[in-house]
Amino acid sequence: MTDIYTLKALETFQCAGSNCPRTCCSGWQIEVEPALIDKWQHISDSEERDWLLSALPAKNDDNSQPLMKPEDLNCPFLSTDKLCKIQMQHDQTFIPTTCREYPRVNIKTKNRQYNSASLSCPEIVRMVLFDKKIDNPYQITQSGETSSSEQQAISHETINLALDKLINKVMKLDKFPLGLRLFYISSFFSDFFEHVKQTEIHPSQIDQVGKQLKENLYAANLAVKQNQIAVDPVTAGSYWKSIYSLCITQNIDSRFREDETLPLTQAILNNEDSHEGYANIYNTLQDYIKHCRPVIKKQYQQLLKTYTQVYFKNNGFPLLPRNKTTNITIVQCMLGLSILQLLLWMQVKQKNKLDESFLQELIVEVERQHAHHDSIAQHLEENNHMLQIGQYCTCFIDLF
Repeated sequence: MTDIYTLKALETFQCAGSNCPRTCCSGWQIEVEPALIDKWQHISDSEERDWLLSALPAKNDDNSQPLMKPEDLNCPFLSTDKLCKIQMQHDQTFIPTTCREYPRVNIKTKNRQYNSASLSCPEIVRMVLFDKKIDNPYQITQSGETSSSEQQAISHETINLALDKLINKVMKLDKFPLGLRLFYISSFFSDFFEHVKQTEIHPSQIDQVGKQLKENLYAANLAVKQNQIAVDPVTAGSYWKSIYSLCITQNIDSRFREDETLPLTQAILNNEDSHEGYANIYNTLQDYIKHCRPVIKKQYQQLLKTYTQVYFKNNGFPLLPRNKTTNITIVQCMLGLSILQLLLWMQVKQKNKLDESFLQELIVEVERQHAHHDSIAQHLEENNHMLQIGQYCTCFIDLF
């Protein structure tokens, strides 16, 4: 039996076209698959054929070819009305698969399927997060039957399915702060990765954890309140400096960051990678957290929970990691959430409020930079100690 999770917004989604505040034709390096290149090459109109092929530079190793990007980083086929010239003259079969499918995201295994959509699309963000405040963004249906052999087989996929069920249960426990739940998820995976190095894991063991979730989260919440689980200022300061660095390397628009003369950015920029400097960053951050937390809790707690749910699924975590490595995927997810959180802290501290329209723009900006750049993956290659998520998972207690 396959559980099918379909993003409810997709039922009525329509591209905003020229009315969209952004354009999905900007900033991406779109690959044109060989079959489409062949289709272009067989267009009878030589002028039309040459016009299409002129946008293709040298081939990649897999024979796909990226569309050339002019200096403004817009697709060469983008009209002045922000519409696709190819679609205006032909149909969708003449555009690359990426363009045809965007913003849809499909994650599929034998036992579960997610029909989701990218939060880098402003219209999807509006519909999922701002148009209707819904508790569960997905419609759940079932299809087919699972054979007894599939039920009994213990594989990487069945383990990931059990993990996916566990995360869904954690995210439903709204009694506990979202940051605590993200801390629990990351610390669970830290222990999980260490455990699988030594012995095999059976899905029933993960299911048993799911049965004890409320008790585990209650104990974790109590430990945080009693300071038995606490954020280490030096570790946290180093972590948030890395997150600020990612904001820069991901080319997050400067209007979404605070002025460089303000305390947190000053503490980060003037830090000389010393223990004292890192602690100063986190101590400075505490004032930002105090300003931001009441605003988030009052206005946007449910929205950010929904955002996190969709964000995890769009990245294939943990059901079908895009890079096939679950531990790297969870770290990438937590870094992405932390980027949004840092920018939220900066905005609320600077303005003492967070407008809904600005938050919508901020989410789209962060998501677009995730989609368009590999800076997080590059950051992890250069700082692979960050894959040891257990060292800094307490930092996530402060999230949202």
